Amino acid sequence: ILNECFSAWMDDVQVHGGTVLEFLGDGMLAVFGAPNDQPDHAFQAVSCLKAMVRTMERLNKSWDITGSSRFWKNKGISKLEFRAGIHTGMVVAGNLGSVSQMKYAVVGDAVNVAARLEQLNKKFGTTIAISGDTQILLPQSLKSWLTPKGHHFVKGREQAVEVFTHGETLSF
Repeated sequence: ILNECFSAWMDDVQVHGGTVLEFLGDGMLAVFGAPNDQPDHAFQAVSCLKAMVRTMERLNKSWDITGSSRFWKNKGISKLEFRAGIHTGMVVAGNLGSVSQMKYAVVGDAVNVAARLEQLNKKFGTTIAISGDTQILLPQSLKSWLTPKGHHFVKGREQAVEVFTHGETLSF
């Protein structure tokens, strides 16, 4: 099931010009604007998340038809969902590792803030959290898809981050 999600999400990321850097347990790190410049990175990243929401709806319907969903429905979970965080900012991008093993990676405050935004979804009961630094770059058509949640402190930051969200998660 998880590999099926990763495959579908990776397709969504690539269609929007993003790059999947790694799979982290049941999570995935994707970037827009690295390694190649992408002037509309914010638009593409949020459009990608809209596509991923549709992808999850399609996958959940498919699992209902095949009966795979019984594994979580028997535990009181009506459908599988994901959470995501998006932040716009400068990163250090490049090959990182040791003499014997390297990988392309991104590090920096922007990466950390995106991870903290993903976690804020638990507090808000939402699926997608986007920083004000990303939201301000979006066209009105995507801004209207988001709900403002005010400014919130996140671990590792002295200043609060303006947060916008989309979607409601199911209660477990």
